Amino acid sequence: MSNILGAVLLLASLGADYRHDLKQLDQLLAWHEHYGLPLPPQNAELVQVVTIPVPVEAFSPEKAPARILAFRVDGNLSFANSEHWKGQIASVKGVAPAASLVHGKVFAEWLDVALVARERGWEPLALAAFRRWKTDNEWPRTEKEFATRALWHWKRSLHATPDVPLTVVAKYLRRVLRTLSEDEFDPDLLRSVELALQPRNAPPGSDEALVDDLVNVRDWPNEERGGYGFQKDPRYRAVVRRGLAVVPELVAHLDDDRITRAGDICNNTHRVKFIAKDILEQLNGGTFFPGDDDERTAIAKWFADANKLGEEKYLMERLFSEDVYFPDTVLWLLAEKYPQRLSEVAHKFFDKVAARGFYAWNSDNAWYFSKAVAGARISDADKRTILEYAARHTDPVSRTAGIYYLRPFSPKLAKNRLLRSLSELETEPMVPQRGFRNAVPQYSLAKIVAEGTDPEEWKALALAVRRANVADRIEFLGAIASATTPHARKHRLAFLADYLTDDDALVDSQAFGANFPRLEVRNAVAVRLADLFQFDTEEQKHAWDEAEWRELRTKVRTKVQEEMRR
Repeated sequence: MSNILGAVLLLASLGADYRHDLKQLDQLLAWHEHYGLPLPPQNAELVQVVTIPVPVEAFSPEKAPARILAFRVDGNLSFANSEHWKGQIASVKGVAPAASLVHGKVFAEWLDVALVARERGWEPLALAAFRRWKTDNEWPRTEKEFATRALWHWKRSLHATPDVPLTVVAKYLRRVLRTLSEDEFDPDLLRSVELALQPRNAPPGSDEALVDDLVNVRDWPNEERGGYGFQKDPRYRAVVRRGLAVVPELVAHLDDDRITRAGDICNNTHRVKFIAKDILEQLNGGTFFPGDDDERTAIAKWFADANKLGEEKYLMERLFSEDVYFPDTVLWLLAEKYPQRLSEVAHKFFDKVAARGFYAWNSDNAWYFSKAVAGARISDADKRTILEYAARHTDPVSRTAGIYYLRPFSPKLAKNRLLRSLSELETEPMVPQRGFRNAVPQYSLAKIVAEGTDPEEWKALALAVRRANVADRIEFLGAIASATTPHARKHRLAFLADYLTDDDALVDSQAFGANFPRLEVRNAVAVRLADLFQFDTEEQKHAWDEAEWRELRTKVRTKVQEEMRR
């Protein structure tokens, strides 16, 4: 009798726990929906991912496959914590929702799994995932913690997902503000969003309308060193193209707190005032250093002096001013509005790059100028003349930039200059720019070759790399690996694979974000190939032994062979 009573009491207890957990989970799901936090869509498939075996822990030789529970939408995986992705994916398969998926060494965003499972009526999985999450985590459990989670999400969405309407962002930020105190949530963020939503009535095409449109500026891929991604946005460029005429309107917006859709890696979203100031600095070619004056006074003085010259003359003179630190926008504006002037200043510009040298003037300037010439509205003959001068220049930066941009306009000459430049490379270590080896301009010659499939160019590059010292050889191979043209990928893979047996070593090497007491060429190449194949290798490579390096070399060599057979 006592056994029966005990069983009844146990079942009652389990039932109470069951109902309690479901009630808790339902509350979390309600908060999740209330604050607009995302979940995978209804068509997202539940999958189990297995990765190729990797170290279970840092510094541990033990190997084990990682199993991850995630969701797949249109071939893309979501809601899998990035810290669990170690190595290459071995398999992805759809699985039926079951509590057994939670057991053992399996990783997932358990709260998200529990919420999705509850939403879809997968009760056993929902409860199992929820209990796993409660065991592993303490946050978020209260409404305030969910509001904090939502604040981070919607703040980031302003620039990370700019297609989400501001009205939606504002709706959920208002809900967050009603839950959090002003100490926990700066109300100025919501105010900036609401300001951006206010109607704008400026005449279409006016300076005011163009500046108003900066609220829609977003980040664009930026392949060049330095600068912001939003500087590539057409709305940003439209304001810049107004030149000096738009300066008064920009000054009037230096206190404009309207939010934009551009941000930074620190999860900050820029206001219009930030973009307006950046455009002013770009037109100036450098930041404003007002000294004892305030910034507006410094800008007013600069604008008055520029206006006296007139825009065209100002751009011509500003290009060669001693205090211009980033002339790319000045160059772009000159090429956009006064392209005929490029021929007049080309020789002087490239000669200045050579005369000033790496350390005194930004070597990217030769690349900016060559790019501006290649895209300018001038005849191809004029482009050839300017770029040929650069391609023949004694300065290695100008010469390399000239060769690169000359190729579409004079392929034969560009190839001849490229082959000659490769044949003239020194065997002694090259002088790095500003202390960074990857800034040596000659390394770009390797990338130029690696973007194509010309056998003569590849042969010349092979000779240059073979006779290079170990340090430069490693950098040349890195430059080759950085090229991205799809049609030449097999050429790059074959070339790099040839160096998987090169055991020449560099002592005390700073590479891949670590200090290597001894870095062999073959191991540096293995890391480059692993990156190309998107293998997630362990970060502590500087502490690897030969067995670990040999395993990586074997792995990438096998992958190269697989690709070459396709």
